[in-house]
Amino acid sequence: MTRRDAEIYYGKYHAGEKPRCLARVADNEGTNITQSDVSSIAWSLWDMSDTSAAVASGTLLASNVITDTPTDDAAWTVDDTGFNFAWTWTDDTSNSGGKTLRSEVVITLTSGEIIVLIFEGRFDTVYSLAS
Repeated sequence: MTRRDAEIYYGKYHAGEKPRCLARVADNEGTNITQSDVSSIAWSLWDMSDTSAAVASGTLLASNVITDTPTDDAAWTVDDTGFNFAWTWTDDTSNSGGKTLRSEVVITLTSGEIIVLIFEGRFDTVYSLAS
């Protein structure tokens, strides 16, 4: 099994927002992965003020988050090639203002290669909307 260093993507969000996480994911050969390359995908959500345990976790279906052809839309500003991984955080219990949250996505390929994506964001309170 091979694992390489994680890609880390940073963002800034409003409290209550569910971030859409985008990435272009390639294997160790530099080839973009496809749905059929994926054995499993697991995610965990961490509150960075207390990393003793994940606040939420689960699994994802490759068919829901991996595209076989990269997509380039207005949300992707990195380059003209596009992304082949898109996932919107499903857990909204922890994204209150003043927190930094990290979502770790572990993709295991059928070859045994493990790819780790890390999405970390600061959630700011919107005082005019706070109750």
